[in-house]
Amino acid sequence: AVFRRFCRDRGIELPHRAGPPGGDKSHCLANSLQLAAGNTRVPRSIVLITDLDGIVDYAPLLAAVRLLTRRGHALHVMVPHAESAVPTAQSELETDLRAIYGRAEKRRLREATEKLAPLGVTLTMVAPNQLAQLAQRKKLESARVA
Repeated sequence: AVFRRFCRDRGIELPHRAGPPGGDKSHCLANSLQLAAGNTRVPRSIVLITDLDGIVDYAPLLAAVRLLTRRGHALHVMVPHAESAVPTAQSELETDLRAIYGRAEKRRLREATEKLAPLGVTLTMVAPNQLAQLAQRKKLESARVA
């Protein structure tokens, strides 16, 4: 909700969909990365903000990352930490459900790190209220001088 509000305040329209077309988010993310990189070979720093949920097959995403790497681009993936955006649990059931969801979130981050880090991608879990600040910092850290 915080990220959606952040984008809406800046005029970025995010259509709400329950799931990506075809059921696998990796095709959509791969297309987005290629669109962000464009056809330029001038190195860019690309920040991808995603929850990693819905990525079934990493092959399209890995192919896009390899293409970015060959063109000299730097990719930073920021994963919003959902637990930091909600108030404290009010019941034992809610605590248990959050623990289960937290483990699934960590598993997705670990899996993505295992697949993407060898290609030079940095993955960071961040609180939703810190996304804009950290995205700008990652962009500046990766600035390359020709």
